[in-house]
Amino acid sequence: SYDMSRSPRGIAVIINNINFEDMPRRDGAEGDTDRLREAFESLNFKVFIFHDLDQARMVATMKEQGRADHSNYDCFVCCIMSHGTGGMVYSSDDVGIDISQLMKPVNAKKCPSLKGKPKLFFIQACQGEKLQGRESFDGDYDVKPVLYICHEADFFLGLATVPGYVAVR
Repeated sequence: SYDMSRSPRGIAVIINNINFEDMPRRDGAEGDTDRLREAFESLNFKVFIFHDLDQARMVATMKEQGRADHSNYDCFVCCIMSHGTGGMVYSSDDVGIDISQLMKPVNAKKCPSLKGKPKLFFIQACQGEKLQGRESFDGDYDVKPVLYICHEADFFLGLATVPGYVAVR
């Protein structure tokens, strides 16, 4: 188990890329930043928000977090909302960045003050082009519209390692 008693509990970095050079604008994504900020502030995180970061700035933002002293925190969170494809997210200048490249600066080797502490990454970005199938959902809700649930909904995927690395027992 992890100690989560410090105040603030940790740093939450929120990156929301909405506008791009040639890729379509992510209409409707504006409100996501505020909802995430409210959620993490209510969980006692210190929140840093970034909008429309180009490739250099996305990488630099994560490297800055890796150089920061997290000794007084129990956890690190990073939320990235953007366009994406297999293992990558796109910067506002349409450059694909490996998710593992954004995670690496805060690993235990690069950022010793986060060693033994949870580092949570939430990525809201496509990871391919296939559309998920969906079924109508006939739950116990008192709602008029027909609800749909994706075939792959209600899953949590925990990997034994990060992308590109072997899993060790």
